Amino acid sequence: MRNRFNRRGILLLGTALVFTIGWSAEAYAQEQAQAPMSQAQAPMSLEQCRDLALEHNKQIQMAQADAVASDYLVQSAKTKYLPRIDFAGAWINPGDRALRPFAIDFNIPGVTPPGLSIPLDFISVAPKEIYTGGFTLRQPIFMGGKIVEANKMARYTSDLAHEKVKMKEADVLATVDEAYWR
Repeated sequence: MRNRFNRRGILLLGTALVFTIGWSAEAYAQEQAQAPMSQAQAPMSLEQCRDLALEHNKQIQMAQADAVASDYLVQSAKTKYLPRIDFAGAWINPGDRALRPFAIDFNIPGVTPPGLSIPLDFISVAPKEIYTGGFTLRQPIFMGGKIVEANKMARYTSDLAHEKVKMKEADVLATVDEAYWR
């Protein structure tokens, strides 16, 4: 009889445990159904998914950076029409040179006897410092159409970069729509 009681007790205890867990799960499900959904738990709409995908996609961000760089290239190409002013300068310091005696030989035919030299006092052979500088102004007048063609190529590159951004956005939207409707 004792074995039978143990079996019955275990069976009774197991049944009570199953009912308790079942009631607990049902009460939890009813509580969750009655509680309002928080923003994090709420399902996202298709527009919200699209906006997040467009905002955080790295390929789109890289394409936008390329488009901005191509816009700067267009602005840079336009500057080729403007005049260019260059400055070049130099400074030379040959160092301290000692003053040394210097003589000039004059030989004027018919006036001075041959071999006459006039000694001069000490003369410096080279100046101590030399400065030089200058400005150059260049204005392109005719370059064989190089500037015009460079501007056209820059504009085409910019247009292509902006179209690449639109293409990447369309690819991301198509991928989001496909994933959303699965």
